[in-house]
Amino acid sequence: MRARSAVAASVVGLGVLAAAWRAGQQQGGTAGTVAATPAATGSASPAPSSAGGVRRVDGAVVPTPYGDVQVRAVLRHGVLTDVVAVHLTDHGPRSVEISARAAPILRGEARAARSAHIDTVSGASYTSDGYRRSLQYALDHAGG
Repeated sequence: MRARSAVAASVVGLGVLAAAWRAGQQQGGTAGTVAATPAATGSASPAPSSAGGVRRVDGAVVPTPYGDVQVRAVLRHGVLTDVVAVHLTDHGPRSVEISARAAPILRGEARAARSAHIDTVSGASYTSDGYRRSLQYALDHAGG
């Protein structure tokens, strides 16, 4: 019975993460704006997209022990207004569950701070660090 509960919780977590990802895709722009990004230490710039003073810039893909993390920064007239999770840790159901719980907290903190200077979510240190590093990369490469 305990195994069924764990599987059900994982399925729910996956559903939440998938719904959040779909919402981010709808808010973040068209599929054609997603640029292949370098590893966190790479030197190539992401391909920003813009329309009406709004720019969307993909952050670096940041590897963690539990899967890659990548976010997209949404800026309006150079000010961070939103962050969309492009990819979050996904090595196993527990990792997906942790990312699903941490993503809205990290997004809210980044929106409030209007920067990548955000706190680590308790229990989600790898996801938080990857989120912060990917966002900082996007902000650093957003250009004028």
